[in-house]
Amino acid sequence: MDHILNFFSYLVDFEFKLVYFLVFVFFSKILNLTHSRRWTSEDSFLWKESSRSVKPKLTIIKTHLKYDQGPNNLTYTFTQSSPTHLELRQAHRRRIIRELCSANSSFNFPGKFKTFDQIPSKALGHLIVDDRHGVIYCFVPKVACTNCKGIMIVLSQNLKTVWTLRQLMHHKLKNYTKFLFIRDPFVRLISAFRNKFALPNEDFYIQLSFTHFIKYLLDPQTEKEKHFNEHWQQIYRLCHPCQIEYDFVGKLETLDEDTEHLLKILGMENQICFPPGYRNRTAANWERDWFANISVADRRKLYNLYEADFRLFGYGKP
Repeated sequence: MDHILNFFSYLVDFEFKLVYFLVFVFFSKILNLTHSRRWTSEDSFLWKESSRSVKPKLTIIKTHLKYDQGPNNLTYTFTQSSPTHLELRQAHRRRIIRELCSANSSFNFPGKFKTFDQIPSKALGHLIVDDRHGVIYCFVPKVACTNCKGIMIVLSQNLKTVWTLRQLMHHKLKNYTKFLFIRDPFVRLISAFRNKFALPNEDFYIQLSFTHFIKYLLDPQTEKEKHFNEHWQQIYRLCHPCQIEYDFVGKLETLDEDTEHLLKILGMENQICFPPGYRNRTAANWERDWFANISVADRRKLYNLYEADFRLFGYGKP
Protein backbone atom coordinates (compact mmCIF):
# COMPACT_ATOMS: atom_id res chain seq x y z
CA MET A 1 0.00 0.00 0.00
CA ASP A 2 2.83 2.41 0.86
CA HIS A 3 4.34 1.79 -2.55
CA ILE A 4 1.08 2.66 -4.25
CA LEU A 5 0.69 5.87 -2.22
CA ASN A 6 4.27 6.84 -2.99
CA PHE A 7 3.66 6.21 -6.66
CA PHE A 8 0.56 8.45 -6.75
CA SER A 9 2.36 11.13 -4.77
CA TYR A 10 5.24 10.87 -7.23
CA LEU A 11 2.82 11.14 -10.19
CA VAL A 12 0.95 14.15 -8.79
CA ASP A 13 4.19 15.93 -8.07
CA PHE A 14 5.41 15.30 -11.62
CA GLU A 15 2.16 16.50 -13.19
CA PHE A 16 2.19 19.65 -11.06
CA LYS A 17 5.72 20.50 -12.17
CA LEU A 18 4.87 19.78 -15.80
CA VAL A 19 1.85 22.11 -15.68
CA TYR A 20 3.98 24.77 -14.01
CA PHE A 21 6.54 24.38 -16.77
CA LEU A 22 3.94 24.75 -19.55
CA VAL A 23 2.37 27.80 -17.90
CA PHE A 24 5.81 29.39 -17.53
CA VAL A 25 6.61 28.81 -21.22
CA PHE A 26 3.22 30.24 -22.27
CA PHE A 27 3.59 33.46 -20.33
CA SER A 28 7.22 33.81 -21.40
CA LYS A 29 6.12 33.84 -25.02
CA ILE A 30 3.29 36.28 -24.31
CA LEU A 31 5.68 38.66 -22.57
CA ASN A 32 8.12 38.33 -25.44
CA LEU A 33 5.50 39.21 -28.05
CA THR A 34 4.12 42.18 -26.15
CA HIS A 35 7.44 43.64 -25.06
CA SER A 36 7.61 47.38 -25.70
CA ARG A 37 9.87 48.61 -28.49
CA ARG A 38 13.20 50.28 -27.84
CA TRP A 39 15.31 51.51 -30.73
CA THR A 40 18.87 52.72 -31.00
CA SER A 41 21.24 52.47 -33.98
CA GLU A 42 20.92 50.47 -37.20
CA ASP A 43 22.64 47.39 -35.83
CA SER A 44 21.61 47.53 -32.16
CA PHE A 45 17.99 47.58 -30.98
CA LEU A 46 15.10 45.37 -29.97
CA TRP A 47 12.88 44.14 -32.76
CA LYS A 48 9.10 44.00 -32.85
CA GLU A 49 8.16 41.24 -35.24
CA SER A 50 6.25 42.41 -38.30
CA SER A 51 2.97 40.82 -39.33
CA ARG A 52 3.97 41.14 -42.96
CA SER A 53 5.05 38.37 -45.31
CA VAL A 54 8.77 38.55 -44.49
CA LYS A 55 9.28 37.24 -40.97
CA PRO A 56 12.92 36.67 -40.11
CA LYS A 57 13.78 34.35 -37.26
CA LEU A 58 14.22 36.69 -34.36
CA THR A 59 13.90 36.11 -30.62
CA ILE A 60 13.15 32.41 -30.29
CA ILE A 61 12.81 30.63 -26.97
CA LYS A 62 13.62 26.94 -27.04
CA THR A 63 12.71 24.80 -24.06
CA HIS A 64 14.35 21.57 -23.03
CA LEU A 65 12.84 19.22 -20.46
CA LYS A 66 15.43 17.23 -18.53
CA TYR A 67 14.76 14.75 -15.79
CA ASP A 68 17.30 12.55 -14.11
CA GLN A 69 16.56 10.11 -11.33
CA GLY A 70 12.84 10.89 -11.30
CA PRO A 71 10.66 14.03 -11.50
CA ASN A 72 12.05 15.43 -8.24
CA ASN A 73 15.15 16.37 -10.25
CA LEU A 74 13.15 17.91 -13.12
CA THR A 75 15.01 20.91 -14.58
CA TYR A 76 14.17 23.41 -17.29
CA THR A 77 16.72 24.79 -19.73
CA PHE A 78 15.98 27.85 -21.86
CA THR A 79 18.08 28.94 -24.83
CA GLN A 80 17.53 32.08 -26.88
CA SER A 81 18.64 32.90 -30.42
CA SER A 82 19.17 36.57 -31.23
CA PRO A 83 18.56 38.46 -34.47
CA THR A 84 21.50 38.62 -36.84
CA HIS A 85 23.06 41.97 -37.67
CA LEU A 86 21.45 41.75 -41.12
CA GLU A 87 17.99 41.32 -39.60
CA LEU A 88 18.66 44.22 -37.25
CA ARG A 89 19.83 46.33 -40.17
CA GLN A 90 16.62 45.65 -42.08
CA ALA A 91 14.44 46.40 -39.08
CA HIS A 92 16.26 49.69 -38.57
CA ARG A 93 15.83 50.77 -42.19
CA ARG A 94 12.15 49.94 -42.15
CA ARG A 95 11.65 51.69 -38.82
CA ILE A 96 13.07 54.96 -40.18
CA ILE A 97 10.61 54.89 -43.08
CA ARG A 98 7.71 54.00 -40.82
CA GLU A 99 8.47 56.80 -38.37
CA LEU A 100 8.94 59.52 -41.01
CA CYS A 101 5.78 58.43 -42.83
CA SER A 102 3.81 58.62 -39.60
CA ALA A 103 1.37 61.46 -39.09
CA ASN A 104 3.22 62.14 -35.83
CA SER A 105 6.39 63.07 -37.71
CA SER A 106 6.98 66.78 -38.32
CA PHE A 107 8.82 66.00 -41.56
CA ASN A 108 6.53 66.57 -44.53
CA PHE A 109 7.01 66.12 -48.26
CA PRO A 110 4.70 65.96 -51.32
CA GLY A 111 2.44 62.90 -51.36
CA LYS A 112 3.23 61.80 -47.82
CA PHE A 113 -0.39 61.63 -46.71
CA LYS A 114 -1.83 60.15 -49.89
CA THR A 115 -3.48 56.77 -49.62
CA PHE A 116 -2.46 53.99 -51.98
CA ASP A 117 -5.75 54.34 -53.86
CA GLN A 118 -4.97 57.99 -54.52
CA ILE A 119 -1.80 57.12 -56.43
CA PRO A 120 -2.48 57.09 -60.19
CA SER A 121 -1.90 53.74 -61.87
CA LYS A 122 0.70 55.28 -64.18
CA ALA A 123 2.74 56.22 -61.10
CA LEU A 124 2.98 52.53 -60.15
CA GLY A 125 4.89 51.56 -63.26
CA HIS A 126 8.06 50.74 -61.34
CA LEU A 127 6.44 47.91 -59.43
CA ILE A 128 7.21 44.50 -60.93
CA VAL A 129 5.01 41.64 -59.78
CA ASP A 130 6.06 37.99 -59.73
CA ASP A 131 2.91 35.98 -58.99
CA ARG A 132 4.77 32.69 -59.16
CA HIS A 133 6.95 33.47 -56.15
CA GLY A 134 4.74 36.07 -54.48
CA VAL A 135 7.24 38.90 -54.89
CA ILE A 136 6.91 42.60 -55.71
CA TYR A 137 10.03 44.56 -56.65
CA CYS A 138 10.16 48.33 -57.09
CA PHE A 139 13.02 49.00 -59.46
CA VAL A 140 14.99 52.23 -59.16
CA PRO A 141 17.11 53.18 -62.19
CA LYS A 142 20.84 53.41 -61.45
CA VAL A 143 20.51 51.10 -58.43
CA ALA A 144 21.37 47.61 -59.74
CA CYS A 145 17.92 47.38 -61.30
CA THR A 146 19.16 45.64 -64.47
CA ASN A 147 20.53 42.71 -62.47
CA CYS A 148 17.44 42.50 -60.24
CA LYS A 149 15.03 42.57 -63.16
CA GLY A 150 17.10 40.01 -65.05
CA ILE A 151 17.02 37.61 -62.11
CA MET A 152 13.26 38.02 -61.68
CA ILE A 153 12.70 37.36 -65.37
CA VAL A 154 14.72 34.14 -65.16
CA LEU A 155 12.82 32.99 -62.08
CA SER A 156 9.31 33.89 -63.15
CA GLN A 157 9.27 34.29 -66.94
CA ASN A 158 5.87 35.96 -66.45
CA LEU A 159 6.43 39.32 -64.79
CA LYS A 160 3.74 41.96 -64.67
CA THR A 161 4.05 45.72 -64.47
CA VAL A 162 0.44 46.56 -65.28
CA TRP A 163 -1.82 47.21 -62.29
CA THR A 164 -5.56 47.22 -62.88
CA LEU A 165 -7.92 46.01 -60.14
CA ARG A 166 -7.23 47.90 -56.92
CA GLN A 167 -8.76 45.14 -54.83
CA LEU A 168 -6.31 42.63 -56.30
CA MET A 169 -3.46 45.08 -55.79
CA HIS A 170 -4.31 45.43 -52.10
CA HIS A 171 -4.32 41.64 -51.72
CA LYS A 172 -0.88 41.28 -53.29
CA LEU A 173 0.61 44.16 -51.33
CA LYS A 174 -0.60 42.55 -48.13
CA ASN A 175 0.58 39.03 -48.88
CA TYR A 176 3.55 39.29 -51.24
CA THR A 177 7.15 39.99 -50.23
CA LYS A 178 7.97 43.56 -51.30
CA PHE A 179 11.50 44.88 -51.74
CA LEU A 180 13.51 47.68 -53.30
CA PHE A 181 17.15 48.75 -53.58
CA ILE A 182 18.36 52.32 -53.08
CA ARG A 183 21.57 54.34 -53.02
CA ASP A 184 22.89 57.71 -51.91
CA PRO A 185 20.69 60.24 -53.81
CA PHE A 186 23.56 62.50 -54.91
CA VAL A 187 25.72 59.59 -56.08
CA ARG A 188 22.70 58.29 -58.00
CA LEU A 189 22.46 61.68 -59.75
CA ILE A 190 26.14 61.51 -60.68
CA SER A 191 25.68 58.00 -62.06
CA ALA A 192 22.63 59.10 -64.07
CA PHE A 193 24.48 62.08 -65.50
CA ARG A 194 27.51 60.00 -66.50
CA ASN A 195 25.32 57.40 -68.14
CA LYS A 196 23.05 59.78 -70.03
CA PHE A 197 25.19 62.82 -70.81
CA ALA A 198 28.90 62.20 -70.20
CA LEU A 199 28.97 58.98 -72.23
CA PRO A 200 27.52 58.35 -75.72
CA ASN A 201 23.81 57.62 -75.37
CA GLU A 202 21.31 57.12 -78.17
CA ASP A 203 18.39 58.35 -76.05
CA PHE A 204 20.01 61.64 -74.95
CA TYR A 205 21.61 63.79 -77.63
CA ILE A 206 22.14 66.92 -75.53
CA GLN A 207 25.68 67.68 -74.44
CA LEU A 208 25.82 69.57 -71.15
CA SER A 209 28.02 69.94 -68.12
CA PHE A 210 27.22 68.59 -64.68
CA THR A 211 26.74 72.16 -63.48
CA HIS A 212 24.11 72.77 -66.16
CA PHE A 213 22.47 69.46 -65.28
CA ILE A 214 22.08 70.57 -61.65
CA LYS A 215 20.69 73.95 -62.81
CA TYR A 216 18.18 72.06 -64.95
CA LEU A 217 17.02 70.02 -61.95
CA LEU A 218 16.71 73.10 -59.76
CA ASP A 219 14.76 75.14 -62.32
CA PRO A 220 11.09 75.19 -61.12
CA GLN A 221 9.99 75.34 -64.74
CA THR A 222 11.49 71.92 -65.48
CA GLU A 223 8.80 69.85 -63.77
CA LYS A 224 6.04 72.18 -64.86
CA GLU A 225 6.79 71.19 -68.43
CA LYS A 226 7.39 67.49 -67.81
CA HIS A 227 7.98 65.13 -64.89
CA PHE A 228 11.57 64.23 -64.10
CA ASN A 229 13.06 61.36 -66.04
CA GLU A 230 13.01 58.13 -64.04
CA HIS A 231 16.81 58.16 -63.74
CA TRP A 232 16.75 61.30 -61.58
CA GLN A 233 13.21 61.09 -60.27
CA GLN A 234 13.13 60.97 -56.46
CA ILE A 235 12.99 57.39 -55.19
CA TYR A 236 10.03 58.04 -52.91
CA ARG A 237 8.04 59.16 -55.97
CA LEU A 238 8.92 55.97 -57.82
CA CYS A 239 8.29 53.47 -55.01
CA HIS A 240 5.87 55.21 -52.60
CA PRO A 241 7.30 53.93 -49.29
CA CYS A 242 4.65 55.72 -47.22
CA GLN A 243 1.87 53.85 -49.03
CA ILE A 244 3.65 50.51 -49.52
CA GLU A 245 5.20 48.84 -46.47
CA TYR A 246 8.31 47.23 -47.90
CA ASP A 247 9.54 44.04 -46.28
CA PHE A 248 13.12 44.51 -47.43
CA VAL A 249 15.14 47.65 -48.14
CA GLY A 250 18.48 46.99 -49.79
CA LYS A 251 21.24 49.51 -50.41
CA LEU A 252 23.82 49.61 -53.17
CA GLU A 253 26.43 50.47 -50.54
CA THR A 254 25.84 47.07 -48.90
CA LEU A 255 24.75 45.27 -52.06
CA ASP A 256 26.59 41.96 -51.59
CA GLU A 257 25.35 41.40 -48.03
CA ASP A 258 21.85 42.62 -48.79
CA THR A 259 21.34 40.50 -51.89
CA GLU A 260 22.57 37.39 -50.07
CA HIS A 261 20.20 38.16 -47.21
CA LEU A 262 17.26 38.79 -49.57
CA LEU A 263 17.79 35.53 -51.45
CA LYS A 264 17.76 33.62 -48.16
CA ILE A 265 14.51 35.32 -47.14
CA LEU A 266 12.98 34.39 -50.49
CA GLY A 267 14.34 30.84 -50.21
CA MET A 268 16.28 31.22 -53.47
CA GLU A 269 19.87 31.21 -52.22
CA ASN A 270 20.49 27.82 -53.87
CA GLN A 271 18.79 28.74 -57.14
CA ILE A 272 20.55 31.90 -58.21
CA CYS A 273 23.69 33.86 -57.51
CA PHE A 274 23.50 37.64 -57.64
CA PRO A 275 26.39 39.30 -59.52
CA PRO A 276 28.87 40.88 -57.08
CA GLY A 277 28.64 44.62 -56.58
CA TYR A 278 31.55 46.92 -57.35
CA ARG A 279 32.43 50.59 -57.17
CA ASN A 280 35.46 52.18 -58.70
CA ARG A 281 35.42 55.06 -56.20
CA THR A 282 33.75 55.68 -52.87
CA ALA A 283 30.60 57.76 -52.65
CA ALA A 284 32.43 60.41 -50.64
CA ASN A 285 35.05 60.85 -53.36
CA TRP A 286 32.40 61.01 -56.07
CA GLU A 287 30.49 63.76 -54.33
CA ARG A 288 33.61 65.76 -53.50
CA ASP A 289 34.92 65.64 -57.07
CA TRP A 290 31.68 66.14 -58.97
CA PHE A 291 30.22 68.81 -56.72
CA ALA A 292 33.44 70.83 -56.47
CA ASN A 293 32.11 73.38 -58.99
CA ILE A 294 28.56 73.47 -57.64
CA SER A 295 27.90 76.47 -55.42
CA VAL A 296 26.97 75.94 -51.78
CA ALA A 297 23.62 77.62 -52.42
CA ASP A 298 22.80 75.19 -55.24
CA ARG A 299 23.89 72.21 -53.15
CA ARG A 300 21.47 73.27 -50.45
CA LYS A 301 18.66 73.64 -52.97
CA LEU A 302 19.47 70.24 -54.44
CA TYR A 303 19.44 68.67 -50.99
CA ASN A 304 16.02 70.17 -50.34
CA LEU A 305 14.83 68.70 -53.63
CA TYR A 306 15.98 65.21 -52.60
CA GLU A 307 15.67 65.57 -48.83
CA ALA A 308 12.87 63.01 -48.58
CA ASP A 309 15.11 60.36 -50.16
CA PHE A 310 18.02 61.23 -47.88
CA ARG A 311 15.92 61.02 -44.72
CA LEU A 312 13.54 58.18 -45.54
CA PHE A 313 16.38 55.87 -46.53
CA GLY A 314 18.81 56.80 -43.76
CA TYR A 315 21.44 58.83 -45.58
CA GLY A 316 23.17 61.67 -43.75
CA LYS A 317 23.06 65.23 -44.99
CA PRO A 318 26.06 65.75 -47.33
